[in-house]
Amino acid sequence: MSADEWITDVYKQEGGKWLCVLTHLTPVKKQVFYPHLNAQREEIITNYISGYNENNIEKMVRDFSGNIIFRNIYKGKITMEISGINAFRKQVASAISHYQQREQTITAIKHDKDKSEIDIDYVATLAFDLQNGLKKGEQIKLRGQSLFKFCGNQIVELTDIA
Repeated sequence: MSADEWITDVYKQEGGKWLCVLTHLTPVKKQVFYPHLNAQREEIITNYISGYNENNIEKMVRDFSGNIIFRNIYKGKITMEISGINAFRKQVASAISHYQQREQTITAIKHDKDKSEIDIDYVATLAFDLQNGLKKGEQIKLRGQSLFKFCGNQIVELTDIA
């Protein structure tokens, strides 16, 4: 039998569920490229972004771990940190109501071991006036990054940076 790498997942049981806590890739040969894993990750990330753009929460979280950790970083400061898929769903439901329309477009993607990073362009139209002076109907445009940490085929951490 021959192989380019071995994939080992470590699971632990928590609350009656088995959770993936570590994915380890062991190359048999030096500098092995993992195109099959990158393609799977890109499909998972594309599904997340598609769900985001469609305001479809269940599509967004389809590939999330139940213990997902979400962080939002704005101008170098953590502005939000959420643990758990139910807390994430609740936050997304609240955020959706703030916008008439919102869209993320992937402009670049990079993979490294158990992480993938995307560059995004973000455009949103406000649904109501905000306390910071922005008015209903105004458009917000940002460039940012989203960092995805994987365990097997599940997203275990997501960090949005703007």
